[in-house]
Amino acid sequence: MLDCHGDVIATCAENEGCSDGGVCVDPCTSAAAEESSVGCDFFTLVPPPESSTRGSCFAVLVTNTWQVPVTLDVTYRGQSLAVDGMARRPVGNGAGLTYQPLASGALGVGEVAVVFLAQSVSGGVNYVGCPAGVTPGVTLDTAIDGTGLGDAFR
Repeated sequence: MLDCHGDVIATCAENEGCSDGGVCVDPCTSAAAEESSVGCDFFTLVPPPESSTRGSCFAVLVTNTWQVPVTLDVTYRGQSLAVDGMARRPVGNGAGLTYQPLASGALGVGEVAVVFLAQSVSGGVNYVGCPAGVTPGVTLDTAIDGTGLGDAFR
């Protein structure tokens, strides 16, 4: 932790973050205090019902900005999903892009994961399924038609 002049006033352990008042706390408490897009607990928005792409692969990107590997947990409708089948590290680019399983089920320091949340078995005329070898968390269309309430992934 630094004071207003940039001088170090405290050093937190590797598994801790800074909090108001110069206190070292767990990383999730530290991230929550920052009130930014960095954190430990997120909810997805329900995808819009685009008729031509209906049911296509729905995925999110997660980045580990911490100093140690992290594990991911995903729930939908209150049920835990098998993250090992749905979270992948993108490797390469263009036609050579592949999606590798997370090493030991953890997202490494500075790594990005694509978490494939949902896809239905078929869809609109411009339907795009998840990549081969990836198991989405749920095999259903999570979009809402018209006005209504939906279920978010957490």
